Amino acid sequence: MDKMFVIMDNLALQNETVPHHRSARLRQIDHAKVNALGALLENSLYKVQMTKRVVPGAFVEIHTHDTDIFHILQGTATFVTGGTAVDPQPAAPGEIHAKSMIGGTEHHLTKGDIIIIPHGIPHQFTKIEEGPLVYFVVKVVQ
Repeated sequence: MDKMFVIMDNLALQNETVPHHRSARLRQIDHAKVNALGALLENSLYKVQMTKRVVPGAFVEIHTHDTDIFHILQGTATFVTGGTAVDPQPAAPGEIHAKSMIGGTEHHLTKGDIIIIPHGIPHQFTKIEEGPLVYFVVKVVQ
């Protein structure tokens, strides 16, 4: 899987320009680092990761500050969002984990799909149908 991602701190979105930051600069992430998986880049505005799953998530996740953007590159999975988290507990700063969730909406994700999970929404991979599931993650810090 030879992939290279180029990340820019300033983007034009629907004719709206994000204000320029002094630290804004183009950042290239070499394919060797992308292929190695894990955290690729982190700063105060966003976090970039490559993730590989072979089993579903062990718990429900809720991010209090980060909006997740997933781009599925390989595999298929069932992903549940929303619903009510059962016994939510703080796991780390800005992170809450729960044993399970009641209700929610099932999403069947496959290669090429993108899903955006706003901060505060419970979510969990509940089944990996065809694995491994490999996906690109951008966490936008709120």
